[in-house]
Amino acid sequence: HALKAAPRILRADHSDALDHIAGDAAAAYPPETGLKRFRRHLLFLKPDILIVIDDIRLAGDHDLELRFHPEQQEASLEGTTIRTAGAKAKLRMDVLTPCSGGIAAEKLPLVDRRYVKNDFMTVRLKHHGDAWKSAVAFSWSRTLSETSAVTMEDRGGVWLFKTASGTVRFDWKTGGSTLVR
Repeated sequence: HALKAAPRILRADHSDALDHIAGDAAAAYPPETGLKRFRRHLLFLKPDILIVIDDIRLAGDHDLELRFHPEQQEASLEGTTIRTAGAKAKLRMDVLTPCSGGIAAEKLPLVDRRYVKNDFMTVRLKHHGDAWKSAVAFSWSRTLSETSAVTMEDRGGVWLFKTASGTVRFDWKTGGSTLVR
């Protein structure tokens, strides 16, 4: 707030089957962090899959973390898949890109400007370096039926996200996405 930072929306595309929102959040971080780029793409494959793609660049090597906070307070970690379940729904997180520092699902304190909440479920993806391109897929089921798996194929400048309902193509050069059935 003191920096009067101005993160920005880079794109907001909508279709009947796929929405794509992209933003640049680097301006929200103090300059001393060395953060040069933090772009996040949200690809919503309707009705039940969200793919989060992050493009992070720093001035030098650092330890980095991406944190996600599922609503449920219990989670299981099986390889690169995290699962949670509530009374009426299930959530599955597939970590689709390597994390040099590993993946953890644990309860940690959450410190906010307004409060501290102890024992808050946190999924942490850890990496060390000066750049990190990350992809995580979230799928959910409003019933207690099984959630959809998402896989990724890296074709250099294009990432393909494969699901039971189709393939989403993300182009790093243009920053655009398309749904291929």
